[in-house]
Amino acid sequence: IKYISIILVWQYVLFMQIPDWLAWRHMRLHPNEKIPKSYGILASILNYTQPLIILIALLVIKKYTSSGLSSGLSSGLSSGLSLLYGIIALLIYSGFVIYSLCTKHIDFSLKPSGPNCSLSYNWWTTTQTIFYLITCTLLLLSLPSKLLTITNLAIFWGSFLISMLI
Repeated sequence: IKYISIILVWQYVLFMQIPDWLAWRHMRLHPNEKIPKSYGILASILNYTQPLIILIALLVIKKYTSSGLSSGLSSGLSSGLSLLYGIIALLIYSGFVIYSLCTKHIDFSLKPSGPNCSLSYNWWTTTQTIFYLITCTLLLLSLPSKLLTITNLAIFWGSFLISMLI
């Protein structure tokens, strides 16, 4: 169950490739037309909900495995406390996202930017990004073994850092 749950989390993360592909395909087939806003909305929903999917996977692991959740790398924290910190961070992160969606004009457009022509996700604010990173990290620290924790944190932070370099 724990491995299937983790695989499903990363599969959900990879769903971001669908709106990206749609945007690149649209630019190739219709170079003079604006990318449909719906692609950006889909991408933002997939981005915003990733920490929630991690939490759901952790709750499934906790419910269906005898080992439950361990504290991963955070040996000083009990598994419940580690998960609690992740849930609190998720609530704060969700609050910032909901506040932004309700009070600000959000640009959901996808457009190429930078010298390497990566897609720009204009809906992210600095505060949301920081809370996203903190939330995902805290939740991943609640995985049931140090190996799973280290592996998944390496994938998470490695892919984030690589995306910043591109």
